[in-house]
Amino acid sequence: MNKKLSWLCIGALVFALIGCDCVRIKRLAGEQHIYENQNNLTVKNQDENPLVIPESQTVVVNNSGDGDKETNVTNNLGDGNGDGGLDSNWQDSEIGGTAYHDDTGMRGNTQLDNTTTDSMNAKNINLIVNVMADYPRGPLESNTIMLDGAQIYSPHKVGPGQKTLEVSANGYQSASKVINVPKGSTEHIVDVELLAKPRPVKFQFKDSKTGKNIRADQVIIGASTVRDGGKVKPGKHTLEISKKGYQTYIGSITIDPGTSPYVIRRKLDPENRTVTRIKWIIYTEYPAQEEIPVPETVLLDGAEIEQGNKISSGSHQIIVKHPGHETLRKNISVPAGMKVYTFKGTMATLPRRVESNVTYDVPPPSSLGDTSITLVSQRSGRTINVTDNTSVKPGEYKLKISKRGYLPVDKTIRIYPLLSAYNIEEMLEAKPVKIRTIINYDINPPANLPRPSAVFVGRSVQFKIFDGGSIKPGRYSYKITQPGYLMQGGQKQINILPSEDVYEIRESMNVQPRQISFDINQNGILVNIQEIFIDGEKVTFDKTFTPGKQYRLVAKFREYQTVQRTITITPGEGPFRLNVPLVRK
Repeated sequence: MNKKLSWLCIGALVFALIGCDCVRIKRLAGEQHIYENQNNLTVKNQDENPLVIPESQTVVVNNSGDGDKETNVTNNLGDGNGDGGLDSNWQDSEIGGTAYHDDTGMRGNTQLDNTTTDSMNAKNINLIVNVMADYPRGPLESNTIMLDGAQIYSPHKVGPGQKTLEVSANGYQSASKVINVPKGSTEHIVDVELLAKPRPVKFQFKDSKTGKNIRADQVIIGASTVRDGGKVKPGKHTLEISKKGYQTYIGSITIDPGTSPYVIRRKLDPENRTVTRIKWIIYTEYPAQEEIPVPETVLLDGAEIEQGNKISSGSHQIIVKHPGHETLRKNISVPAGMKVYTFKGTMATLPRRVESNVTYDVPPPSSLGDTSITLVSQRSGRTINVTDNTSVKPGEYKLKISKRGYLPVDKTIRIYPLLSAYNIEEMLEAKPVKIRTIINYDINPPANLPRPSAVFVGRSVQFKIFDGGSIKPGRYSYKITQPGYLMQGGQKQINILPSEDVYEIRESMNVQPRQISFDINQNGILVNIQEIFIDGEKVTFDKTFTPGKQYRLVAKFREYQTVQRTITITPGEGPFRLNVPLVRK
């Protein structure tokens, strides 16, 4: 029955792979074949005897225009021992899609990537999301990745820009972060760590002789007393069970991440004679007084032991090893008649390698020089320059990153003891650059004219900056504006690089012709001019004149005497208003 069910699982896997493509399965052993007709799969066996399913099958997928692709399918039979073993098939390579593991009993489901050629051209940056679990430490394959609210699979083609990434997995706390995919890159890698959620625990304790259920007086997991139904952080922990009239049980458990209760089943031995068992509490040098729940290796007189093992009275040597720490060696003496001997020790940390990955929101020019990265120990005050071969003692440090033209980084970091390198990942933000405008005028402006300003237009942003103002480095189009003038050459393109220096913009401004107003302000009252003559020519409303030149003016009024004088029209915005004294007729 299990073999037949396994063969059906292989058929289901092929059905998930083919979509509307044609799939052929070729047996590496035997003559059995599976044929596909549209979406109907049938199994043909030349023998009437049950199939002997080989351990590996080769799946051949024929996609129109792409040729044949092969992948291996491993057939596993349930053990039938009543512990929940199921027939399963595992596809160990991808066929034009992404394979993932489904814990519901069927493995090797494959989802085909139907990304079209057009969308690939539009989004041509490979977004790779590396999902790590804090426990068990390492890559977390069964996860859900959401990008801007839509589910994706890594790697995924994206365009540049800011995006919201959310990652979740069963038994872990979800993580959300805003990422910035730089333009022009071909690949962007994002590391996300998911923290395991505390998992409820249930107790099932029995008398080792009678098989009767018993309730413990106290259960200690790690360093905490836990009640039945309480929650414990997944990981490796020491386990201590106490019950009056029974020998204290000391051992270890490994709680995997999950949402269902983790059941702890143990048998307790009734007390009859004194048996000494060993337990240990090992601390790390950093963080101070933090316990290492389960050291990687504990040796007693050269032999590896576990929590709760029996130990004879007398002298022994205990050796403790754990990644990122120096080996701890101690001679101990165990008194006779003791039920539990507890060994306590502190492991010194080893220096940890430091690597840096500093990026920039605006690429720096080579003229700005090197980037300075230093670590200042919070304990000793020592300053360490971070280079390619820097290693530091685990602890708390002040991280300082500086580069000309960029805002500095000054933050506190904690480097924990591990064998892997500590990676400094920071993005430096370019400082605003001060702008100086140097204007050359064909006709100098009057003192009362508003000063010139520079208008910068970027991608979906616009800035108006006066001489001495600042702007973020980048590419812009700009123009200089001032009432009565026009920038020579019109709007221009500019690329402002990160710098500590003032950025100079030199432009020429040409004065613009002005009309003459037919009103004169006489003691706060506007007086209308009947006729205006400039250089002997009668002026109309739409007639314009070049500022900076002298003109012979004749202005005639109805109630005032005619005015005759030489005037100079000054640069400005709007019609030029005459300022001459009036005398009534």
